[in-house]
Amino acid sequence: MIGKTLAHYDVTELIGAGGMGEVYRARDTKLDRDVALKILPESFAADAERLSRFEREAKLLAGLNHSNIAAIYGIEQADSQRFLVLELVEGVDLAKRLSEGPLIVEDALAVGYQISEALEAAHEQGVVHRDLKPANVIVTPGGTVKVLDFGLAKALEAEGSANTLSHSPTVLASSPTVQGVILGTAAYMSPEQARGKVVDRRADIWAFGAVLFELLTARQLFSGETVSDMLASVIKTEPEWDSLPKDTPQAIVNLLKRCLDKDARTRLRDIGEARVVIDKVLRGEIKDEAAPGAEAAPSATASRIGWIAAMVLFAAVAAAGAWMFKPGAPEPPLRKFKLPVESKEGLRPFDPVISPDGSKVAYILEGQLFVHELNELDPRGIAAERGAHTPCWSPDGEFICYVSGDDIWKVPSGGGASVKICEPVAGFTSGRGVAWSHDDRIIYAQGNGPGFEVSANGGDPRILVGLLEDEADIHEPSLLPGDKGLLFVSHRKNDSPDKIEVVAGDERKRLLHIEGVRLGHPIYSRSGHLVFTRSGTNAGVWAVPFSLSSLEVTGEPFPVAAEAGDVSVSSDGTLVYLRGASGQQLQLLWVGRDGVLSDPITEVAPAYFDPTLSPDGKRMAVCEWDGTQIDIWIHDLERKTRTRFTFSEANQLGPEWTADGLHLMYSNSRTDTITVRKADGTGSPTELTKGRDPSLSPDGKYIVYHMLGSATQEDVWYLELGGQSEAKPLINTQAREYRARISRDGNYVAYASNESGRYEIYITRFPTGEGKWQVSTKGGDRPRWGRDGKAIYYQEEHGNLMEVSVTLDPSPALGTPTKVVDCVQLGLVAGFGREYEVDIDGSRFLWTKSAAPTKGLIDVGITVVENWAKEFLE
Repeated sequence: MIGKTLAHYDVTELIGAGGMGEVYRARDTKLDRDVALKILPESFAADAERLSRFEREAKLLAGLNHSNIAAIYGIEQADSQRFLVLELVEGVDLAKRLSEGPLIVEDALAVGYQISEALEAAHEQGVVHRDLKPANVIVTPGGTVKVLDFGLAKALEAEGSANTLSHSPTVLASSPTVQGVILGTAAYMSPEQARGKVVDRRADIWAFGAVLFELLTARQLFSGETVSDMLASVIKTEPEWDSLPKDTPQAIVNLLKRCLDKDARTRLRDIGEARVVIDKVLRGEIKDEAAPGAEAAPSATASRIGWIAAMVLFAAVAAAGAWMFKPGAPEPPLRKFKLPVESKEGLRPFDPVISPDGSKVAYILEGQLFVHELNELDPRGIAAERGAHTPCWSPDGEFICYVSGDDIWKVPSGGGASVKICEPVAGFTSGRGVAWSHDDRIIYAQGNGPGFEVSANGGDPRILVGLLEDEADIHEPSLLPGDKGLLFVSHRKNDSPDKIEVVAGDERKRLLHIEGVRLGHPIYSRSGHLVFTRSGTNAGVWAVPFSLSSLEVTGEPFPVAAEAGDVSVSSDGTLVYLRGASGQQLQLLWVGRDGVLSDPITEVAPAYFDPTLSPDGKRMAVCEWDGTQIDIWIHDLERKTRTRFTFSEANQLGPEWTADGLHLMYSNSRTDTITVRKADGTGSPTELTKGRDPSLSPDGKYIVYHMLGSATQEDVWYLELGGQSEAKPLINTQAREYRARISRDGNYVAYASNESGRYEIYITRFPTGEGKWQVSTKGGDRPRWGRDGKAIYYQEEHGNLMEVSVTLDPSPALGTPTKVVDCVQLGLVAGFGREYEVDIDGSRFLWTKSAAPTKGLIDVGITVVENWAKEFLE
C-alpha cells in the first residue's frame, strides 16, 4: 500500500493496524496537507447493507466540530479500496505516555478537562464514543488533547453485534495483534457494555473515569489475562481508591466514584458535570482536603517533565490556567527583544499576532502573510490570498485565519492551500477583528455592525453579539481563556469607541470606560490583566488588573508601552506590539493608466478615506484618520496646502462636492445624519436627513444615500432637496445595498449589493428604480462614474481598479470589465482603507500607498516582551 495513490491521496507510511483495518499516513495532493487513511477490510466493503449503514453513521460523525475531537473528513473509494479520510494528529498517545509513569495531579486534570469537553460536545450531538481509552487520546506538541475515533465503534460494527470486541476501530502499531486490541478495549468497558447490553453516553462517562484514574496512577483500573477475566473484573471488582495520589482533591475522588458507579442508573448523568468540577478545582474555586489515605504519587521522570511542558501550555489555559502560578513553580524571566522585519520599500508590518503557545508571530507586510518562529532567524512567507489582513491563530496553532477581499479564509500555519470560510455580510473597516474559539468557531467584527460567528469549517455567519439601540458597532473581539466570555470594544453612536465590555452567557457588562478615548484590542493576559490600546492622549499599550473568575476589573489602568499599538498576548504571557500608533502609515498619490506613480501629495497618516475631487479638479476633500478620529480636510492641489474642514468629536465621512464647488456634503458617524456646509468653512452646518455616504445629482435636486433598515440591511434611499417631500427608498431588499452614486446625466444610480452572495456592482434607473443591470462580473465594490458619463469604475475583491464602458441611451449597454490599475503589482494598499478617485479627464487616479520614509532595506521590527507583567508586579 505504501507508495500507492488512492484517489488524490499519496500513501506514505503505515501508522496503525487493527481488527477493522489498517491506518496509513497520506498526502492530500488537492489540499496539500497530511491526513490519515483508515482502509476498511474487503469483507466490510463488500457488505452493501453494512456499508450503507456505516456511511450514514460517518455523515453524523463528520458533523462533529470541536478542537479536542479528531475530525473525519470523508469516506472515499479508489482501486476497489474503501477508506475513511481522517485528521492526522501528531503527538504522543496517553497509552505510551502512561508507560513512563503517572501524571502529576494538575496535569492529569488538565488533560481530563479537555477529554470531558470533547465528550460533552459529542454527546450534545447524540454521538457516543464507545471506545474511549488512553490509546485513543493524543496530546499534540502544542498541548492540545485530541480524542480519536469518535463513534467509529458503532459505525464499524456488524448488525446485531453491538459490542463485538474485535470490532474496536483503534489500535496503534505498538499493539500488533487483534487480541491486544480486545484487551485494550475491554479494560475500559462499562459493566453494561461488558454484559452485551445496549449502551448510551453513560458508557463514555464510565470510560472517562477509568482513563482519569489511570492518568493519576499509571495503573490500568481493571485487568486480567484473558478477555473473560478482564470483563469479570469490570463487573465485580471495585477500584483501589487508596492507590490515588495523596494530593488528589477529595472533589476529584468523589467525581471518580460517581463516574465509576457500576449501576448506570446512579452513575454521573452528564459529562458536563465532570468538566465543571475539574474546572473549579483547577481554578481553586473548590478547596478541600486531599483524599484520605491516598499514597504519594511516584516522582516524575525527566521524560515526563519534557512531555508535560509541551502539553500544559495549552491545557492549563483551556482549564482556566490559574494553577500555573502555584508557589514554587519556576517563573520565566522578563526578556525584551525586537523581531527584525525587512522591507525593500521601508514599509511597516501591521497586525502582528502571537500564537497561543508564544512560539511564533504572524504578521502582514506588503499585503503578504508571514510567520516568524521565535527560535528561527528568518520569517517565512505563507501563500495566503492577496491583500491579506487581520490574521488570528487557531487555538492549537495549526492554522491561521485571515481576511482577504472582505472574505474570511484559513491556511495551515506551516504552509499550504487557503480555504475560504465564509463571505461576511459587509466589508471590513476600522475596528475589525477576528478570534478563533476552542470549539472551532470564528468570531469576528467588521467594525461596522454587530459581532458574528461562523464555523471554522465554513458555513453561514450568524449574529453572536447584537447591537444595543444606541450602539453603532462593536470592535476587535477576543476570547477569554476556556471561552469563558467574549471581550470587545463597544462603539456607541454618540460616543467614541471608549468602552471595553464582555459577554458571558446571556450577561453583558461594561468592564472599562475611559471617556472620549479610543480603546482597542482588548485581550486577556494570564498575569491577571486585560491588555488594550488607547489612542489620542497617552496613546500606547495599557493594562488593567482583571479577575477571570468574577469577570471584573480589580484595579486602575497603567501604561505598558508608550506610543505603541497592534498588541497581542499569548497564553504564556508573551506580549508583542508595534511602536507607533498604527502599524500602517499611508499617503495619497496619483497613479497613471501606464502604472507610473507620482510623488505623494499628502503627509503620512494612519488612514485616508473617500478622496473626492472638486468639479474643477483643483481641490480634494478627503477623510483623514489621525489614530483617534476621522475628520475631513480640504487640499488645494495647485498650492499644495491643506485646511481642516470638520472639528467634530465624531467621525466625518463621505464628502461630496456640490456642482458649483461651493459646498460639501458629508455624514456624521455618531448621529447617522447627512450635513451640508460651505466649503470655505464659513456658516453653520445644516442637517439634511438621516443616512450616510451622500451622492448629489448634477442638477442639485436630489441626494442618494444609504441607511440601515429596521428589518433589512443597508438600503439605498433618496431625498428631493428644497421641497417638502419625505425621503423614499430606491432599493430596499433583504440584501445589503450601499455606495450608491448618481450618473452624470442624473438618470441612473450605480451601487454595490451582496444579493448574489458576494458584492457586485449594479445600475438601476433613477428615481424610479426600474430595471437592473449587472456591471461587474467577478465581484466589485465602491463604484464611481467617469466625469464624461461613458465609464463606470469599481474595485474588484483584491482592490484592483476595473473600468467598464457604458452607453445609457436609450437603454444601458455595458462593455467588458477591464483592469486599469493593478494595485498588487504596483504595491498599492489593497486591504482595509483602500479608496480611490478618478481625475476629471479619466487619465489618472488617486490612490493610497504605504509610506516609505527611506530607501533600501530598513529594520522596522516587532517588539516582543516575554513575561511582560514581571516588570510591573515587582
